[in-house]
Amino acid sequence: MGASGCTAFVSASAKYRKAATQLLMLLLLTTIALGAPGPAEQALGALEVTADERALLAETRGLYRYDRNGLGDHTREAGISMHVVNASPHEIWPHIQDCDSYVRFLPYVTGSKRSNLALTESGGTWTCAMEFTTRGIVSGYSVDLDYQSNDGRATFAMTDGTAGVLREVEGSWQTAPWPDDPDKTLLIYVFESRTAWWVPGFARRMASERGLADITRLVGRQAERANEESAP
Repeated sequence: MGASGCTAFVSASAKYRKAATQLLMLLLLTTIALGAPGPAEQALGALEVTADERALLAETRGLYRYDRNGLGDHTREAGISMHVVNASPHEIWPHIQDCDSYVRFLPYVTGSKRSNLALTESGGTWTCAMEFTTRGIVSGYSVDLDYQSNDGRATFAMTDGTAGVLREVEGSWQTAPWPDDPDKTLLIYVFESRTAWWVPGFARRMASERGLADITRLVGRQAERANEESAP
């Protein structure tokens, strides 16, 4: 990669990090000023979602972005996954919380367990332990999640690297009514991670891109399927 290519990559990565930071800041808002855009519109604006990308979301085809080696850090990767789900936020959150089921419907997860669940009227906390296997590389970690129902968001951070590959993991889940159809929900997943040592780029990219393409779609599909099964 030439000097101009390196400069462009670093610039794009910095822009990505700025957008992700803006999104996380927006997720901290607990009230929306009268007449201001709703939380979904704010998130789409912060992430600079284009008209074409929004059209893909409206068709429930999903959208994800992946960033590797940001700012020259060869152990870092980050990503955002978005999907419009034909279900309400209230119907989606139980499936985000049900970590025990991840191993049954997320193809890249080879082990999952929830513990320390404590739900309240305003949200709750829980711990989710997961194991991933890609091309023989096993990584695992536990994350503590803090869910605020009024904000429609849950932030998470790694508390224990069970397999030693991952050093840091943090991110969030976010739900917001889809602006074009209030019966649907924009589901957003954001993550950033760092490995404890260098891992081949093809393995990291495969794991992350596969996960980003699947996670919001499959969690959303769990909510849609539950609705279909409960329909009279």
